[in-house]
Amino acid sequence: MFKKIEAYVKENLIEVIFELVLVIMLMILNIIIGFIALVIFVSLHIRFLQNFEDQTTLRQKNFENIEETIDSLTKQAVFKMPFPMVIIKQDGEINWYNSKFIKMLEIEDEPENNILDAISSLNLNEILGAGDEPLKILYRDNYYQVYVNKVKSKDSKDGEMLLLYWINRTDLKEAKDIIDKEKIATILLYIDNLDEVKSSVEDSLRATIAGNVETEIINYFNGYDATVRKYDDDRYLIIANNENLQKIIQKKFDILDRVRDLKVQSIIPLTLSIAATTDGETPLEQYEIARNTMDIALGRGGDQAVLRREHNYEYFGGKSKAVEKTTKVKARVVGGALRSLIDDASNVIIMPHKNADMDAIGSAIGVVKLVRMRGKTPYIALNSVNMSIRNIMARINEEESLKGVVKPEGELIGLIDDKTLLIVVDHHKKSISEAPDLVDQIKDRVVIDHHRRSGEFIESTELVFLEPYASSTSELVTELFTYMTDNVVLSKFEAEALLAGITVDTKNFTVQTGVRTFEAASMLRRFGADPEVVKKYFKEDYLVIKNRADIVRQSEIFMDDTIIGILEDKVDNSILIAAQAADEMLSINGMKASFVAVKVSNNETHVSARSLGEISVQLIMEKLGGGGHLNQAATRIDLSVDLAVEELKRKIKEYKDEENESKKEEGVK
Repeated sequence: MFKKIEAYVKENLIEVIFELVLVIMLMILNIIIGFIALVIFVSLHIRFLQNFEDQTTLRQKNFENIEETIDSLTKQAVFKMPFPMVIIKQDGEINWYNSKFIKMLEIEDEPENNILDAISSLNLNEILGAGDEPLKILYRDNYYQVYVNKVKSKDSKDGEMLLLYWINRTDLKEAKDIIDKEKIATILLYIDNLDEVKSSVEDSLRATIAGNVETEIINYFNGYDATVRKYDDDRYLIIANNENLQKIIQKKFDILDRVRDLKVQSIIPLTLSIAATTDGETPLEQYEIARNTMDIALGRGGDQAVLRREHNYEYFGGKSKAVEKTTKVKARVVGGALRSLIDDASNVIIMPHKNADMDAIGSAIGVVKLVRMRGKTPYIALNSVNMSIRNIMARINEEESLKGVVKPEGELIGLIDDKTLLIVVDHHKKSISEAPDLVDQIKDRVVIDHHRRSGEFIESTELVFLEPYASSTSELVTELFTYMTDNVVLSKFEAEALLAGITVDTKNFTVQTGVRTFEAASMLRRFGADPEVVKKYFKEDYLVIKNRADIVRQSEIFMDDTIIGILEDKVDNSILIAAQAADEMLSINGMKASFVAVKVSNNETHVSARSLGEISVQLIMEKLGGGGHLNQAATRIDLSVDLAVEELKRKIKEYKDEENESKKEEGVK
């Protein structure tokens, strides 16, 4: 009763207060009149209270009727839904279904008790984790969008129930597939070394070579109903539909092998670089994407195809070493452009990669000299010193001319302005830069690197000098001196730092060397670089040698010609040790490739890979998210060492299976 009065008073609070004040004033003026007014006030409000109660009851009944009506309509709507519906418990047990669901299953009897038994392609975890977006399910050649609604059961035992309703989108999927098949694909094809091959044979054979390779290219793509247009002696534009591009992809762009195997009476095989894409809203946009993709193919050394689709890159081929260019035109052009950029800069920050090695530091010191030759102030961004550069960094600290040049990221932030120039050395990925935040803050950027270009590349660069044929970034920087000034003068230490960079990346001039490598080394030797002094920069601690020996001792031979070593304990300089151990194990008889996995953290493993050239460790590492060169590559895997090794073995086997399949297909041809 009191609750009803309380509810009535709350709803009529202002009127009640006003009337009470009026009654009290009347009682003050005349008690009799006031008493009469009080009786009238009470009587009226008793009557009003009764009416309020009746109205409340009526409203409640109306609400309940509406609720019942809505509930009834809902149930009818659910039962009469024109598409399959099923209610399941969280363990997959079927609680309810409609006739459309039975029809979808194409069964006469009741379905299995559990939906996973009825539809084996379903994933219960995906259903439980479904949000607003529908699940895409293929069942009996029909494509369904499955929406999942979570409903709380009145029975507390059942907990939350899941309502799944299935919308057949097969017609839409078929229409989309037709559109995808007919979607235009743009393919660019460059012959990497036509001039070099033609110059290596007699004049009478040059036209024949050019004609044979052109015929091979045109016939190949005509076989896929593609349009081929030659717009330069060694360049082609090809237009195909996506369906035929998929067929080419399935063949792994075997045109690469066909052209490489052409009999051209030259010791130099012809190689191709191919860029293909289906991305882009307009033909012009697609062409621009194809051009950028070609930059990646060329930056990786050529003799390969790079496919971009849905904003991701895939790589095919890349079996050949990058061919050394005998001409130094590019170095001259880059040298002139770099000189102008430095002249326009207020200061220059030189950025090596994380865990900098001797090549990164050696090339950085070389760039310091280039900058100073133009009268500008250089800085090297370096946050920490690892074992591999400890000795040369001690020597840098002794050099009076280099004091204050090496600075951590924190000290460089205040030196950056709108005219600061960033020169990135020995890498081209922002993610592995010594100071990625600084890369974002500096708008003018230059990249000098010798690693094969990957899909991840520092954006908005003013100048790129990326040559995979080069032994090292130190070699490229040494070449630039000739084109930066007429009077090149290097100090003995500067020459030794650059020579140390070349020495470490060539494994003492045994791998990845060309004529230009020795020309660079010869130039540095003329400026006083002493190989005996360079050797001292590579002296190692006892623990480094011991850990490296442990890796070799615990290694295992896998698939006859590859060897895998591990270092399960986390140690200082583990990445350096892994690289050195991989180099060492490659000298074992019968081994064509070596891999070393070392612990970085509990769930992170670094893998260093080396080969003699017959096995592309670059392609294997790319399967694991890494990269590098044909015979030298690495990656980092978010797994423990044991699990990382298992994954590594799977990828090695996958690579070898692909190679064997490719050889079989070539044999059939």
